[in-house]
Amino acid sequence: MKAMIFDADGVIIRPETWFFVPAEKVYGIPKQLFLEFIYGTFQRCTTGELELLEILPPLLERWGVKISAAEFVQAWVEHEHHLDTVLLEQIQQVRASGIPCYLATNQERNRAVYLKNQMKLENMFDGLFISSEIGARKPDAVFYQHVQKTLQLEPKDILFWDDSSTNVEAAIACGWHGEVFVPTTTAKILEKIILPLQK
Repeated sequence: MKAMIFDADGVIIRPETWFFVPAEKVYGIPKQLFLEFIYGTFQRCTTGELELLEILPPLLERWGVKISAAEFVQAWVEHEHHLDTVLLEQIQQVRASGIPCYLATNQERNRAVYLKNQMKLENMFDGLFISSEIGARKPDAVFYQHVQKTLQLEPKDILFWDDSSTNVEAAIACGWHGEVFVPTTTAKILEKIILPLQK
């Protein structure tokens, strides 16, 4: 194993609730409508095809939301700003042992900037692979191929963690080692990896 790659949302980032909760409670957007947007048009923002701040204004008007698109996105990213500091500390130990660790995440451009600058994730990993910058999102094989080509590693040398079994299966299909992220199980596995490396 020559590199570990981690997903962001559901792995490194785990808020108590995702934004569809305050979207409904605070802004009156029905959960079903917001989720239809997330799993529909928003997906094209995560590949860089569409710009979130450009498509939001007519939607916010239709939903009866009285704040600007920029204010809405700011509330969104701030609500979901909750990092697993214990996992991040383990990742720093893995890095200190000589194994580089990377983030591989489906993100639209505005939140990608927030992850780098406000969450400081750029400082906690050896590199970030972001779908809107690559032009493809997990589980598209193009995403994994881009990562592998950039790292110049054999597939068997990569261990990938994601909370989505679909994304993990896609990584395995590309020849990577993949594990579905489960907080307690993953923590124990990482401990077993770290301990011998520190001796």
